[in-house]
Amino acid sequence: MTPLPPAPVPEYTTYRTRVSKWSIIRIARKTYTVPARLKGLEVEVRQYADRLEVYYKDKLMEEMERIHGVGEARIDYRHIIHSLVRKPGAFARYRFRENLFPTQTFRLAYESLCRFRGERADVEYVRILYLAATTMESEVERHYRFSWNQVVLSIILRCVTWPLPWCR
Repeated sequence: MTPLPPAPVPEYTTYRTRVSKWSIIRIARKTYTVPARLKGLEVEVRQYADRLEVYYKDKLMEEMERIHGVGEARIDYRHIIHSLVRKPGAFARYRFRENLFPTQTFRLAYESLCRFRGERADVEYVRILYLAATTMESEVERHYRFSWNQVVLSIILRCVTWPLPWCR
């Protein structure tokens, strides 16, 4: 057996990085978002085996699960929603757009908006995300899940009582 190292293995690795204008930090070739109030500031990030802690002036600002794999991203829509509200057209071209669907219900809401609202779908979906970020995500999700079920039910009932070519 080899002897133990003279000093204990560190519990975490420390990084210093600047937060981008999109509230993004890059740590060990992975992308994370942090609260928008940190934009442009230099933060200290402590990377543990299972989580990251983001500090500004020795104060813990955010704790998040660590992701594994090169090039992976952990995007929290709550961190960037205020920027997207100011420029809702940016949603369509956002590199991490797939990460902006917190649950399957939000994805279904966006897909139905695309079908029924066309070009306005992005703007309206950003409004839904803003509502979820500023209130309770679960309540917004419950509302849209209920509304979606009502729409599907009304289509089914219409098809049963008045058959149309697309109902067959």
